[in-house]
Amino acid sequence: ARGCGTALALTSANVSGRTSTVAVHEFRPLWEHCAYVCDGGDLGAGRSGSTIVDISLPGRYIVLRDGSALAHTTSIVEAYGLVAEKKATT
Repeated sequence: ARGCGTALALTSANVSGRTSTVAVHEFRPLWEHCAYVCDGGDLGAGRSGSTIVDISLPGRYIVLRDGSALAHTTSIVEAYGLVAEKKATT
């Protein structure tokens, strides 16, 4: 984020519907489509994908995908006073 001068939103680097990647070399075919590729090492949490949380509602959050860091992520947003909102069903 510092190198870009802005915030970054990240999720698993994989083609939709394919297995999540846990190492940079696993998504090498996608590198040409990426402005930056940062290698922070292999992810030890497995292939369950990223936890995705919508924080666009003031004071509330909605978990869009549980992912591998659900407990850690919700503890952080709740530490900032956000309250869980139930995901709308369609």
